[in-house]
Amino acid sequence: LDEIEILWKSIEDRKGDEEVTHRLKLFVALSLSTGARLRSIMTISKSDINLQQDTIIIKNHKSNRTYTGFLHQNWKKLIEDRMKKLRPVDYIVSGTPTEIVRSVVGRNLQPLLEQFNDGIDEADTKRRVVIHSLRHTFASLLAIQGTPIYTIMRLMDHADISQTIRYAKLSPDSAKDSVKQLKFK
Repeated sequence: LDEIEILWKSIEDRKGDEEVTHRLKLFVALSLSTGARLRSIMTISKSDINLQQDTIIIKNHKSNRTYTGFLHQNWKKLIEDRMKKLRPVDYIVSGTPTEIVRSVVGRNLQPLLEQFNDGIDEADTKRRVVIHSLRHTFASLLAIQGTPIYTIMRLMDHADISQTIRYAKLSPDSAKDSVKQLKFK
């Protein structure tokens, strides 16, 4: 959570085009709200968001299906303000009906993520913080707060529980409490 605050402050403090900064905020907000993959975030349109229900229809381009994500209250006003300026076909991040390419996001966001890679070898792909780390952060935070693994699987749109099980180790150990709560005569 501290690192998310640091990242957000880095985005706010970055020098350069204000629209790029705004797009980075939108991208990070949607990433941490949904855990969706980069391209899925880039293709969330105004018509995919229901502010009354706080739901987001997400396109999983990897498996060619859609699923429902949810908008976190921390970023609702940011998204709501953006939506006021858009047509239903416009994508939230780009602000147009044209998707921003992956390299543009990488070129602007990855330098801000590098502050978390101090002392980590570039070849160490497991420990380096990259854009996809936002997806893992979403799932990890859910597991840490005790969200059932099946719910995490649904929110991540994993096709198989084996993809999600890696987050189980982060769940608080509630096994002892579960046994204590068994009702015996």
